[in-house]
Amino acid sequence: FGDAIGNLSGGGSIIGNGGITLDDLNSTFTYSGTIAAGGPLTLRGAVSAAGTQVLSGTTYSFTSLVVGRATLTFNGAPTVAVTGTFAVGDTNGAGVASGAITAVANINGGTFTVGHVEVGNRQSGSATVNATINQTAGTVTVSGGAVDGANLRIGHWPSTTTFYNLSGTGILNPAVAIGAGVDGVGTFTQTGGTLNTPLVIVNLRNNNGSGTFTFNGGTANIGANGFTTAGTPGTNSIINLGGGIIRSTATFATAHPAVLTNAVGPAIFDTNGNNITWSGALSGAGGLNKNTGVGNLLLTATNTYSG
Repeated sequence: FGDAIGNLSGGGSIIGNGGITLDDLNSTFTYSGTIAAGGPLTLRGAVSAAGTQVLSGTTYSFTSLVVGRATLTFNGAPTVAVTGTFAVGDTNGAGVASGAITAVANINGGTFTVGHVEVGNRQSGSATVNATINQTAGTVTVSGGAVDGANLRIGHWPSTTTFYNLSGTGILNPAVAIGAGVDGVGTFTQTGGTLNTPLVIVNLRNNNGSGTFTFNGGTANIGANGFTTAGTPGTNSIINLGGGIIRSTATFATAHPAVLTNAVGPAIFDTNGNNITWSGALSGAGGLNKNTGVGNLLLTATNTYSG
């Protein structure tokens, strides 16, 4: 089938549907069943009181997954396949009623394979979009092609304020790149877990938006393309290093400045047998440590950090 319904509750199996739209999420509803060979799942929510849809089953497959004015929570350890886009805070073709929206997706475990991730994607109008993905556990692999150089984008349209928060034991694998600040405000914050990516694009598009990457814990495994930006470093393109490990999986160089905040502790650079050249200025009250293993960390700017 393909239809608009209020919510998903109870258990059972849904097989071969043409798409499901949830319109009456004015409370919290839990569905412990499965969805196989599914079409799009769209959470439009209720204008008056956006609620929560909890999915706690074992298997889900969709052609696209869109969270409009609602919260979507994955509990347990499901296997989730999204062949197209997983979008949170999306009014672009989702049929979400006009007005400001708040959208949240909570990933508390499981294995997710998705084509593309958008956090904050508004088609037109001036209403604000606040969108957040909280990943505390599980593995999210983003395997599709890139838009603006990244296949995980945070903060697409103007009037979007968006966040991706990685913590706990979560593992995030954008196969091409993770990027923030297209035309809106995008922030990636890591306090735990593991980020694996060939490239971090701190600001994706010509100063139109604002992008911030904050590393306060966990491990960020960064590939040969390192850190780059299309914005103005230090103004609308910001890197904060306040703890955790920046590990090179290949030799890379970056000219992007960073602020050593000491939010949790010093920034730790693990060259992992490779070389890192950081020619952007390092400032702030924090400090940094380099691992004792093979590989060089070369700092070539006039640095002012004091930790």
